[in-house]
Amino acid sequence: MSFPLDTLPVWPGDLDAKDPFELVPQLMSLMKNTLIRGMNNIHQIAGEIGSSHPSFKDYLSYVSLFCNLMRAHFQGDSRFFKRCTESGESLEVILSGACNPDTQIFQESLERLRTIVQGYTENPEIYSAMSVRECLAFGPKMVKQMRTQIEAIRPEKLRKHFSPHAIKEMVQESMKSLGDNTQLAFLVPYIFAHHDPATSQYWPPSPEDGEAKLRAILKAYEGVWQFAPFDPITREVRLESAE
Repeated sequence: MSFPLDTLPVWPGDLDAKDPFELVPQLMSLMKNTLIRGMNNIHQIAGEIGSSHPSFKDYLSYVSLFCNLMRAHFQGDSRFFKRCTESGESLEVILSGACNPDTQIFQESLERLRTIVQGYTENPEIYSAMSVRECLAFGPKMVKQMRTQIEAIRPEKLRKHFSPHAIKEMVQESMKSLGDNTQLAFLVPYIFAHHDPATSQYWPPSPEDGEAKLRAILKAYEGVWQFAPFDPITREVRLESAE
C-alpha cells in the first residue's frame, strides 16, 4: 500500500438504528477515515505547493493543526482502551491487545513533521516537499494497524461486559476527551470537511442550529479549509478525494 491511503470500510445506514455494540467500531472507522483523508491531502498538496504560493502559510497551519489532532486521537484511543470498567478489566483486556496498538513511532513522526513545518513558517525558502512526505511514510503501516484494531473490537465481547447505555456513555466520554485535548475550533470543522457524505449521510450528527454555529467556528482557522477535501458547510467535494 502507498499513497493515497485506502480508507476503512464503513456501514452506510442509519447509525441510530444500529446495535450500540456494533456502533463502536463503525464510529471509530468514520473518525479514522477523516484522519486518513487529511493525511492523503497533506501528502498530495506537499508536491503541488511552494513557498511562493499565496496560501503557503495557511497550508503549513493546516499541517501543524492536523499533527496535533492526529496525536490527540492516538492518545485518546490509548486512554479509551486502557480505562478500567466497572468489572475492573480494561477494554484492552476484554477485547485483546490488538485493539490498542503501539502508536509511539507514528506520534514521533507527527512531532517531527510539526517541527519542520514550524521551520518552514519561519523560513519558507527551505521548504521541502520530500521532507514533508518522508514524515508521512508511516501512513501505510498506520492504516494496516487501524484495520487490525477495528477488527479486534468484537461486538459480542462488548455485549458480555456492558449494557447498551454503558457502552454509549463510554463512546460519548471518548469523544469529549478528544475535544478536551485538542482545539474544538479546528476539530469540529475538520470532521465535517474530511468526512465523505457518500460513505455515510448520517455522520457526523448536526444539531438544528449547527450550520450557524459551524460558520462562526470556521472563522477561527479560516484559511486552512481551502485545503480540505469537502466544503464543511455544503459537504460538496472541494478537492478530488484521494482514496
